[in-house]
Amino acid sequence: MDKYYQLFQVLDHPMIIIESRRNKLSIIDANRAFLQLTGYSLEHYLKLDDSALRNFHQIDPSRGIYTREKTLFGKNRNRMVRVTQHPFAFDLAEATEHHLLIYEDLTSVKWIDQKASKDNVLISGVVDKALRIRFLRNKLSTLMLQLDDSHEDEALLQYLTGEQFSLLQEAFQRANTEHEEQSIKLRTKKLNGIELELSITFISNNDAMGNFIEFAFIISDVKPVNGQADSGVRLKVLMAKRDMSALELAAATSISLQTISKLRNGKIKKPQRLTAELIASELRVDVREIWPEIGK
Repeated sequence: MDKYYQLFQVLDHPMIIIESRRNKLSIIDANRAFLQLTGYSLEHYLKLDDSALRNFHQIDPSRGIYTREKTLFGKNRNRMVRVTQHPFAFDLAEATEHHLLIYEDLTSVKWIDQKASKDNVLISGVVDKALRIRFLRNKLSTLMLQLDDSHEDEALLQYLTGEQFSLLQEAFQRANTEHEEQSIKLRTKKLNGIELELSITFISNNDAMGNFIEFAFIISDVKPVNGQADSGVRLKVLMAKRDMSALELAAATSISLQTISKLRNGKIKKPQRLTAELIASELRVDVREIWPEIGK
């Protein structure tokens, strides 16, 4: 078997090859990942005529190289995908072109976007079968949770103790079996000296054959455990929950940006009462949630 054909079949990216012969379209091959994603057989796609491919499946070889989002129609369900088209062969004598179409399932990302449109999501992401981080958005990247794009490909295990990771795996299994959202609270290992409690909601994404693809998750709340965090960290967490920058907080309270920055960085441990009350009021919390000593 040709090694390039073997590669086409074993890659996790769903792909098809289309042929345009004298301006008539046909699918000449689809890899295993594509067939599992849609639930249809290769024979089904080989029988599709030019009209179905152009109108129903919206394939347009005249556009050459392009990337766009579209609906991929499946046997049991439809899903949003990002499809990238690459021309790779042309026979002038036969007036034949071949194009490779690569599909990226956007189910998990769309679920995260839908959640973020309703609630303040602090951290969100997608993890694969090995629970490696494949996609990450993080409003707390400047906080004690030092997660950023460089942490993609890292495993969630490194942030949790063995006991907490076992609880997460059990919840993942329920989500995969029941095909419903699951919510759980977990404690992290000490990150920059601080142990955190995370409120996590997640869902399993499966292909049309019922095979697990990935998990999408959101973290809607983060709390330092047992008051371990200093006032600067508590202030950062509460600002992140309100989706408020230092500049916005300064403008809303008429407190100087320099003072807000010093409070966030812990350089001012105990502000004046009026300053503390203005900030707490704007963040809709009791002063003691940030500076316990002021409320005494």
